[in-house]
Amino acid sequence: MKIKMTISLKGVVRQDDVAEGYVSFCPAFKIYAHGKTSEEAMLCMEKTLTLYLETCLSRGTLDNVLRTSGFQPVAGYPAAVPLHEIDKEYIALERLQDQKYDQAFDIEVPIHLIAQVQAAQAHGNA
Repeated sequence: MKIKMTISLKGVVRQDDVAEGYVSFCPAFKIYAHGKTSEEAMLCMEKTLTLYLETCLSRGTLDNVLRTSGFQPVAGYPAAVPLHEIDKEYIALERLQDQKYDQAFDIEVPIHLIAQVQAAQAHGNA
């Protein structure tokens, strides 16, 4: 069985003369990416986060990375989550906007999974 999870995050992007292009930043994981245009910097952020999270998953460290970054499981989301908790990420972005970031953007990070039986068959181990 194939499964696709999508992790939705927020990022910010700004022009950076030192980097000679645009720099994007994901405050949830404190990760930066770069591109010649703002669109390229945002796309690079999505690719960077995808590679980062897929690597964490394959190494068995995803749980630790998520917890260290401040994520925690929430039962009954969104009804069980107080509004002030949901807004924390947006408040952090507003503070970053004060640091001269040009715009905030949504980041959709796809994580593709396959059941172990299918993975074994794909590698000829069945």
